[in-house]
Amino acid sequence: PDAKAEDRTTARDIARLARALSSFGKVLEWTSLSGLPFDDGATLLRNRNPLIGSVPGVDGLHVARSSADGRMDSGSTVITALRDGMRLIAVIADVPDRATQLSSAADLLEWGFANFERLEVVQQGEKLNLSVDVDGGAQEQVTPLAGATFAVVRHRGEERSFQVRYQLPSTVVAPIEKQQQIGEIIVEEHNAVLAVIPALSPLPVPAVGVLSAGLR
Repeated sequence: PDAKAEDRTTARDIARLARALSSFGKVLEWTSLSGLPFDDGATLLRNRNPLIGSVPGVDGLHVARSSADGRMDSGSTVITALRDGMRLIAVIADVPDRATQLSSAADLLEWGFANFERLEVVQQGEKLNLSVDVDGGAQEQVTPLAGATFAVVRHRGEERSFQVRYQLPSTVVAPIEKQQQIGEIIVEEHNAVLAVIPALSPLPVPAVGVLSAGLR
């Protein structure tokens, strides 16, 4: 209540921060622990997030402090959960008591998992259904792999129409390094580009012939 204008934030900004923190594996590794022993095991510091272990998939992230009478401070409670490859983040703010903050976060997560799904359009490492000729190489062709995963979160049952096309040269010249980019995978929907993913060589292809022998 006493914060200056520049000290204020929004639930959306807190969710963005939580998303950034969740990209660091160690953060969720720590926040998912039920507790940590101290003093050679004599003292157990318990996790203040009771939804861990009680709500499927919850592994973090922050529970606002509460006073002696159980009322919450001006902070926000941020709960994140991962199910079937989809991570959701619930931010609860301006709720005075701890129990309501936690139950609201749990309800919001359950609503999200019930109404949304993660659709994996391109999976990292999957082979393209098109090969590229290799000029002067130890093998005649390579079949590129997707260099990254691209997925979207959509309402369940929502109409979707993804188009995946390749931008690949007809021929590449050896030598080729493993993981070298030799083209692109374009994901579109309704003529709008959603993602551009590198297409990588799955293996090294050395050059053969007089050029590989250093005779130039």
